[in-house]
Amino acid sequence: MLSTNKKPPDVFQYLEKAETLVKEKQFDQALLVLNQSLQIKETVSANKWIAQILMINGRVEEALFYLEKASKMMPDDPTLIYNLGGAYVMSAQYEKAQEILNQLDQIDPDFPDFLDIRKRLKDKLANRT
Repeated sequence: MLSTNKKPPDVFQYLEKAETLVKEKQFDQALLVLNQSLQIKETVSANKWIAQILMINGRVEEALFYLEKASKMMPDDPTLIYNLGGAYVMSAQYEKAQEILNQLDQIDPDFPDFLDIRKRLKDKLANRT
């Protein structure tokens, strides 16, 4: 058996690189790096970053996949729950939005912008035909 000194790739190097790319607004490159990181290891961070980039690009339905995956990995993260609720509102999945926002209310009722998203959901529900 041959021994190699090659270390397996470190997922955190990918996440750091992606964060730098996001700060530089190089979103397409960041998506590539984040997807590479997921090939090494599933992380909440990679899924959250991918979802945020997709949301920035108006790809809400695709973002939901990554937000839902991340929320299963970290169900008590108020920022993640807030973003998931917002994505449900944006994709007109109002019942799911209500459910997830109730969860946020239990975890962190003082979360910034919580009342705003609740109001947006209430307005959407009132305007449904």
